[in-house]
Amino acid sequence: MNAAEWFEAYTSASSNGLTSQAILLTLVSSYMVMAHVSGKSLTTVQVCLANFVYITGSGLVLLANYSAVMDAATAREQAVLLTSELANIGVGDFASSWALICASVNALFVVISFLFMWQVRHPKSQ
Repeated sequence: MNAAEWFEAYTSASSNGLTSQAILLTLVSSYMVMAHVSGKSLTTVQVCLANFVYITGSGLVLLANYSAVMDAATAREQAVLLTSELANIGVGDFASSWALICASVNALFVVISFLFMWQVRHPKSQ
């Protein structure tokens, strides 16, 4: 592959990463709205079912997002290796770190939404 094809693969993978990020934010938002609106009135079985669906969906999206970020970083690195003019965009050893940072922040969103559900279902008595 030449540099242009690698750069096209980079933009495609970046687009996939952004799409999966949007899907994750949609899942987190909908889970938090559901928790706020009906969290107190749900039975334990209903909460377990909702959590199972949410964990499965968000887990798959987290993996897709991590994979897209890694694919984008690899494609960009290959393009830079083939064309020195692209060196300004830089990749280096930061690529895998960037993917882990993105995955960690996204996983934090999911954990925060679980904490929100917990607080809705178990309010502190004052």
